Amino acid sequence: MRHKKILSAHCHTPENVERIADILRQLDFRRNMPEVFIDGEAYLERELYEATKRGEIGYRTREYVLQTRTPIDNYIRFMLDHKNAVENVNVFFPSAGEQAEVMEKCRSLTGVTLTTSWDWNLEIGPANTTKAHTLLELADIVGVTKEEMMACGDSENDIPMMKLAAYPVAMGNAKDAVKKEAVFVSETNENDGVAVAIEKYALA
Repeated sequence: MRHKKILSAHCHTPENVERIADILRQLDFRRNMPEVFIDGEAYLERELYEATKRGEIGYRTREYVLQTRTPIDNYIRFMLDHKNAVENVNVFFPSAGEQAEVMEKCRSLTGVTLTTSWDWNLEIGPANTTKAHTLLELADIVGVTKEEMMACGDSENDIPMMKLAAYPVAMGNAKDAVKKEAVFVSETNENDGVAVAIEKYALA
């Protein structure tokens, strides 16, 4: 963290970027909200960025989008122009039903990781980019065992990571499926749930 050194990095293959682009072309991007991640930066179609700025898109947090997304013109062309460096593709939907439909189309892809962190988004990552896989890589680098791990989560994409740790902790606002995997249900995210878990297990 001090030196901002990248310890592990995975990108989509150029072939998969082209396949993902074919799927995204079928979307109405004015209704959906696709994002492309390259070199740690999130890029969003300018038209959607401006619509969010005007308050016309209600299913994303306006301030978060404006502070963390970089507007670009023609996100698919941008993605294909950088197809050797695409780290992730994230699509937000107005409804969970639309998310499920696109998720099904993406199941034909090989060498990708499909996950969601909300009921209305879909994240298309390269192979071996789950939180669980990354936790294993980090544990190997710093030399810790499962018995020394605590993992905190609130969404279903946290469950594989929580299963690796000896101390899986669910936030108070977590989904029921996540709470079932936990040895402890902490406070909510808004009430410093992770800090409570650290005090209970790491600083006890």
